[in-house]
Amino acid sequence: SLSIIANPIYWESRSATPLVTGLAKDEHTPISAVSYSVDGGPWRLLDAVDGIYDSRAETFRFALPPIKRRGTHTLDIQAKDGAGNIGIRQIRFVR
Repeated sequence: SLSIIANPIYWESRSATPLVTGLAKDEHTPISAVSYSVDGGPWRLLDAVDGIYDSRAETFRFALPPIKRRGTHTLDIQAKDGAGNIGIRQIRFVR
């Protein structure tokens, strides 16, 4: 089964860009892609931390784009494996 573990969104300071880290893993098939979307916007493909998606567990790390509107937001993280299975993790956060 395909799963996504996301760590809490981390701000270094009030004006810093928030960082997101986590792990996408599958018991049987290598991960082939990880992407994210903020507040229902377009999906943005992430580069693999180690340079290539080729194993059953892949670490991801990215900085969220600037978020101007204060309030509650939704971050969706999507992982896909080599068999075409998709897993999605949704995180709500306040800015």
